[in-house]
Amino acid sequence: MLNHIVFVLCLLVGGGIYFPPLNALTALTLASELYSHMSLIPIVSLFLLWQKREAIFGETRRAILPGAAIAAAGLAAYALATVFKGQLNTAALQDAEMANDYLTVCMAGFVAWVIGSLASWRG
Repeated sequence: MLNHIVFVLCLLVGGGIYFPPLNALTALTLASELYSHMSLIPIVSLFLLWQKREAIFGETRRAILPGAAIAAAGLAAYALATVFKGQLNTAALQDAEMANDYLTVCMAGFVAWVIGSLASWRG
């Protein structure tokens, strides 16, 4: 039970850290028909995770150091995206309200954070 609480806390901390790009991505998804399908990705992912939960979680062991390294890599990706935000807007997207490349790197960092958190707590 404690492992589950730690995992949820890690997700909440990640949600707080990654709130600005998550909020921007949500706004982009709601504002543009081009990105409307993105709201289905977490739903489909959770459904598939639920369907294969026994195979995924059947024989696992805690990997604190590798999980922490993956989560740290996600934070590093987010930090780099934030530092180089102006350079991540490609010429084709100069008129866009939000730089897509910036959000891509931020979301890759968030996914790494979630995977690292999962690897660290699961025991």
